[in-house]
Amino acid sequence: MYKKHKKKIKNFQNLRIIGGKWRRRKLPTMYHSCLRPTTNKAKEMLFNWLIPVISGSHCLDGFAGSGSLGIEALSRQASKVTFIEKNYKSSVNLNKIIDIFDPNNNDIKVINVDLHKWLKKSNEIYNIVFLDPPFRKDLIHTTIELLVQYNHLIHNSWVYIETEKTNKLYFSEKYWKLYRNKTIGNSMHQLFTFNSLET
Repeated sequence: MYKKHKKKIKNFQNLRIIGGKWRRRKLPTMYHSCLRPTTNKAKEMLFNWLIPVISGSHCLDGFAGSGSLGIEALSRQASKVTFIEKNYKSSVNLNKIIDIFDPNNNDIKVINVDLHKWLKKSNEIYNIVFLDPPFRKDLIHTTIELLVQYNHLIHNSWVYIETEKTNKLYFSEKYWKLYRNKTIGNSMHQLFTFNSLET
């Protein structure tokens, strides 16, 4: 048990930015038992997938936690990132991290709120959405429904989903196309494109 805990802390300390203007900088992250940041290996894979579309994009980092995915997007020239984090302490820590990297950027927002509540009241539209929710909470399908219902996506928006590998996702092929998927350890990493029926 002790060794397992030590390993978790080490992984948190080794989080870093993979590419872009902040490449190789460490990502200072508060240890929290509920946080499970995307690993450096998985993050590098994801942003290799997103290379053609990341620059100039408006991103949503839902279930933001450490903010690792949204900060990586900013490093790679995303124009706007909205971080949504329900846990108050994690959101405070994330604000501190943003102040270290880009303190004067008004296009970065950290909002301490439940993601589902935010999607119901916000009118923001996103090119790229990162969803890495707590495992075994069954949050993904409702989140996807709200993204579509409240018009947060445009045609060819990208949605990245990280879940436990045993979690089977079922989305309408009318709206969604699986672009890439990869299992790493106990996690499944999937990138979808959204097809708006209005186009």
